Parts: sequence; structure tokens; C-alpha cells
Amino acid sequence: MNRVPLQAARNFRDLGGYGAGEGRSVRWRTLFRSGSMATLTGADIDALCSFGIRTIIDLRSTNERLREPTQCAGAFAPAMFAQDYMFESSDLGQALPTGQMESEPARQAFEQTYALLPFQFADQYREMFAQLLADRAPLIVNCSGGKDRTGVASALLLSALGVPRETIIEDYLLSRPGAALIEAELKDLSAHPKWGTYSPEVMEILRGVEARYLNAAFAAVEERHGAIEGYFRDRLGLSSADVERLQSAYLE
Repeated sequence: MNRVPLQAARNFRDLGGYGAGEGRSVRWRTLFRSGSMATLTGADIDALCSFGIRTIIDLRSTNERLREPTQCAGAFAPAMFAQDYMFESSDLGQALPTGQMESEPARQAFEQTYALLPFQFADQYREMFAQLLADRAPLIVNCSGGKDRTGVASALLLSALGVPRETIIEDYLLSRPGAALIEAELKDLSAHPKWGTYSPEVMEILRGVEARYLNAAFAAVEERHGAIEGYFRDRLGLSSADVERLQSAYLE
């Protein structure tokens, strides 16, 4: 289990320890994924300081960041990277399931939102890799719940490091929501114009994780670029030499 025992961080996990072939594995305490970090306690901040966090890639919308600003204090002052956008008017927000959809059409619609993520957030994902290539780790990538936008970011990162697809899916599925994550997702969705139209069944789908969702993101990448290496090259500007540098820096 890669969860880090912080008191008030949402879905905070270490991506370390995953096997990447040839006897190598992802370095511990170097690459992290998280949901909102708006409620970090003093002890949490001390723990992040002890990890030496240098960079945060915040994938949240402008309103999400204004509503729940990341807690930084004392020695915890990482470089923050984010882009302004309005979630509800984004392609992602528009693609969410609507109204009283039955469960299966809602799942299909949510798959389509995942198919958009590698492209809508390509600039932010490119920045994540640029910071890692510039040796600005330990790094945290986060969104609000830490499962959708961050789930794709983590999947791309682990893919670049050579972690097998089945392991990447297993890591993604660790974001099955507990009570705290469900509460956070409810808060995030309540700001969306479609709030109030969702049936309880659709709400459960929006709060959950299923392998088919992340597989939809991979399938969209492969449909447009032939293979994930083509996406890395054409969308994120990563050369094969860059990928080798990432593996050299973040595997052990």
C-alpha cells in the first residue's frame, strides 16, 4: 500500500515501489499524487517538509483553487504550477453524464471524459514532465479528489517510467472513495451546473473508479498517436532521450 499517513490530506499517495522491469522500481518519497491539500495540519506540513517537496502540479480549475487553496506554511514553500480554466465550461465539464441517465450510459459518458483528459490537460502534463526533467522533485501532482485528472497524470508518469499497464491500473483503483473522498467529491460536484440533476446511481459513478475509465484514456491516446510513445513525443514534447533520462532519475 502506497498511502502516506498524513492526517488531513485527501487521497495522498507515494508512487514509489512499483516495478518497472530489469529489476528496477520507482524511487520512494520522490513522486506523489494527491487530492486537495487545503486542510493540511501542522503535522502534515512537517511531514511534507521532511520529504523535501519542491514542486506541486495543481490540475484544479481556477474556482477549485480559490475555494480550497493549498496550505503552505513555514519551510513548506514548493514551486506551484497551475493553469486558469473554468471546470464547468471546459470540454471535461461539458462531457460529464447528464440528468437521469441510466447507469451504463452514464459509465460510457464518464469514459468519454477520461478520453478527453490526456488532451485537455496536455499543457499541464507537459509541465509536470518538464519539472521532473529539470530535477525539481520530489513532486506532487494533484487535483481535487486525486483520482481523475491526477489519475491520468500518474498513469502517464508511470508509463514513461516503464511500469506495466496492469500495475498502473492497480494504482488507479486505490482511489476507490472512502468517506473523506466522497465528501470532497460532493463538494466539487456541487459547484457544477448539472448538480441537482444527478440520480444517486450517477453520483456513485462520478465518485468511483473503474478500470474501464483509465483504459479509455489509454485507448484515446493510442487511437490518435498509435502508441503512448507517440503521445509523449507529439503532445508532451518528450523525446526517447527524455524518457531515458526520466527512468535514470526516478528508478532505482
